[in-house]
Amino acid sequence: MDPERWRQLDQIFNGAMERAPETRSAFIEAACRGDRDLQREVESFLERAEQAGSFLETPALEAIATALTPGAALGPYQILGLLGAGGMGKVYKARDTRLGRMVAIKVLNERFGPRLEREARAASALNHPNIVTLHDIARDDGIDYLVMEYVPGISLDQLIHPKGLSLAEALNYAIQIAAVLAVAHQAGIMHRDIKPSNVIVTPDSQVKVLDFGLAKRVERAASHGSELTEEPTLTGVGAVV
Repeated sequence: MDPERWRQLDQIFNGAMERAPETRSAFIEAACRGDRDLQREVESFLERAEQAGSFLETPALEAIATALTPGAALGPYQILGLLGAGGMGKVYKARDTRLGRMVAIKVLNERFGPRLEREARAASALNHPNIVTLHDIARDDGIDYLVMEYVPGISLDQLIHPKGLSLAEALNYAIQIAAVLAVAHQAGIMHRDIKPSNVIVTPDSQVKVLDFGLAKRVERAASHGSELTEEPTLTGVGAVV
């Protein structure tokens, strides 16, 4: 989600929370001005907020992920700005003050802490030019975060225009994404969240696959070639992450 979209969502969500429950639907519909996708996103956040109990004790969308402003320090990293945000967390562009390089910092809401560790384990087990490199996982001032390679580019969902991609473009991106999945599967890792918004395309059309937070490791038992052993998952029948 781009920063402007996130600003709209934040503003409408806050406005809805300030109103009586019986007037929220009308307010949201008017504020979204016919943007049904935005309306569904706001309603989804409201539903989660109502189900979370003490979650509402923190101001609006701050409860979803820690907000960091440009110039803030997180360990040795200086925050430069917001790259993107979603229901589970935010990603910032930052500068590593020790090495002088640009990095991406991923911060999740505390409720999704296990997902951060899961993503770190999965990403660190893979080495491929089409997978974003994980540099570090750390904790500072009560904030857990991932430090990743900064990739200039835009997400694939932003590249797909209403009439779709050309055949050449689609094949180029699909082949690169398939290569990532093949490498992951060979290492016993299933990504489980492949979608255009989790794929970055660089200016030279190189694909970088992001977000292994829902990845699951599946390994064949050594003594039984056809038997699979699975690590505990974050999902289950009737559960949505």
